[in-house]
Amino acid sequence: MKKILIIITLILVLTCNVVFAADIPEPTSDFYVNDTANVLSEQTKKLIIDKNAALYDKTGAQIVVVTVEFTNTASIADYAYELFNEYGIGSKDKNNGLLLLLSIGDDDYYALQGAGLERTFTSGTISYLLYEYLEPYFAQQEYDTGVLSVFNAFYEEMLAVHDTAIDTPVEYPNEYEYYPEEYYYGPDTSINIFDVFRTFFIIIVIIAVLISIFGTRKSTKRTYSSTQTRSSSSNSNIWPFLGAMYLLNKNKNNSSFFNLNNNHNTINRSSSSFRGTSSFGGGSSFGGRSGGFHSGGGGVSRGGGAGRGGR
Repeated sequence: MKKILIIITLILVLTCNVVFAADIPEPTSDFYVNDTANVLSEQTKKLIIDKNAALYDKTGAQIVVVTVEFTNTASIADYAYELFNEYGIGSKDKNNGLLLLLSIGDDDYYALQGAGLERTFTSGTISYLLYEYLEPYFAQQEYDTGVLSVFNAFYEEMLAVHDTAIDTPVEYPNEYEYYPEEYYYGPDTSINIFDVFRTFFIIIVIIAVLISIFGTRKSTKRTYSSTQTRSSSSNSNIWPFLGAMYLLNKNKNNSSFFNLNNNHNTINRSSSSFRGTSSFGGGSSFGGRSGGFHSGGGGVSRGGGAGRGGR
């Protein structure tokens, strides 16, 4: 019975990361808009795509808008951070992406900038723009109008940060299929070193545990001493298993083990003021995402950003 429970627990632990990953929606072929909550009009989506195409050509920056029904057990800040780095928003060299996330069912929103914008497109600026251009409409459940309003504000601020101007958005034929030449749209070949090492180690531990459980028998002779030996061996087999469970259940942002610079700015979300505070943590991603089109430039975020906060 103990062996069966161990195997069942092992399977559940191994699948927990897959369940979490499923909560992050896959990017669409348009990349710049992923309206899973179905609150945006086609006109708004088209404008976001067209303006982003022009913005990327000029600066390499990207402003991605994602709507979801719920973020489930994750906080909206953690969800946005995970989504940003999973998509790889912005230029890999400049880290100049921006994510706007709306969680309709949670009645919340969050915006997060790339690591390269922390000093120029600050969390305080993001918080102000959200409060000024999104909050009035969001509070009235006019999500489409609010997204359009705050996106245009983000867009103008992004142009100012990059000291450039775009008079008219570039009109591309078949705009929903337009992809800048710098993008790679084949399967994602990026590798997360930590995940490879962790997976390899866990496989070794699992094999060792299974061999020790099913492949070793001291003796068929039932003596008191041999029973003690088997009992001791059975208890010792649990420790590698528990070690594997511990590694699997560590924080999902553990890839920051390979990130040598973890300082980042964060906004105080429990207050309606626009003052940024310093904290430590965050993490990194080796760019890109799994499956589908690789539309992101590989940009990363170290955290920060701003949300609806205390109202």
